[in-house]
Amino acid sequence: MAKSSAKSPFPHSSALATASLTPRIPVTALRDETLLLFPRHLAPAYYDGIVAAFHAAGFSPEICAFDEPPGYAMLARLAGGREVGLAPASFAEHAATTAAGIILRDIVDPPILAELSMLWPANDPSPAIADVLVTARRCAEHNKWLRNPVT
Repeated sequence: MAKSSAKSPFPHSSALATASLTPRIPVTALRDETLLLFPRHLAPAYYDGIVAAFHAAGFSPEICAFDEPPGYAMLARLAGGREVGLAPASFAEHAATTAAGIILRDIVDPPILAELSMLWPANDPSPAIADVLVTARRCAEHNKWLRNPVT
């Protein structure tokens, strides 16, 4: 449906927060950080893209994978100040507005992209699913997100 750039949410207490006053940081700025990520099986292509971006920057990230529920686990751990996160911009921006003490930086050089999509049961006649699909298509068309629309 859409592609979203990655942002890094981290606590104000992080050394990265004070060292980088610009809104954009290169992947190499995360070299000495522990990266808080979801388990790979939840989104293998996105996870592999993140690791590939770090390899392209010349190093392997130290990863701490958290268990369910992914979003809330990340916010709780970030608030504790032990790691930095990496999430699609929409989630990271939400995290920064709902969790105290979290700041954001855009990740660049190389950029990391998440491809967002929707899945639904093809043979489900549910009116709720039909309404969600109509709204999602309208939003995607308005924002020019669809490359190869599926009907």
